Amino acid sequence: MKEMGSRERLLQAAMEEFLEKGYAGARTTEIARRAATSHSMLHYYFSSKEQLYVQVEAEAVALVRALAEGVCATEGLPAVERVVETVAGQFEFLCAHPALPRFLVSEVMGKPGPTERLREGVAEAVQRAVASLQRTLDGAARQGVVAQTDAAMLLWDIVSVNMAAVVAAPLFVAADGDWQGYLLARRQENIQLILNRISPNM
Repeated sequence: MKEMGSRERLLQAAMEEFLEKGYAGARTTEIARRAATSHSMLHYYFSSKEQLYVQVEAEAVALVRALAEGVCATEGLPAVERVVETVAGQFEFLCAHPALPRFLVSEVMGKPGPTERLREGVAEAVQRAVASLQRTLDGAARQGVVAQTDAAMLLWDIVSVNMAAVVAAPLFVAADGDWQGYLLARRQENIQLILNRISPNM
């Protein structure tokens, strides 16, 4: 995986800081420390804490849009393989951005302005992802490969199990525990759960 640059590290650190302390309690000096960079470097990229927060919110929208676009990128694969790639790809994406699910739930969802910006930012990509996956599932269902499945509901299921695994990870793995083992096992379990969900024999 490509190493994050200073700006990416600052955005990730800011997402974590805003999540933990809220906008009022967050400190740019602490964000710079978390990102292992200097305070002056933070101000090179972001002129103020407010601008940084706006950029973090925009980054969250872009990341959610990237998840939806990842579903479209699997178009052309057989249905089962496509579903496996979607679950695994999304799981790995969330592991690479562990603060994203918590930030969305805590800082964005439930607040009218940010929620509307999130909806507007991802609506088209999500609609394309659902339509694309639905075509694949419908074709596979006609051949008896998968059960007749609503693509929108399936994607919600995938998001739910993957987000839950990442958000709840600290409850199941101690700081000095086997994180890699947990993630590998949970990834495989999530894939199997979703495959069972679309099995024509269920």
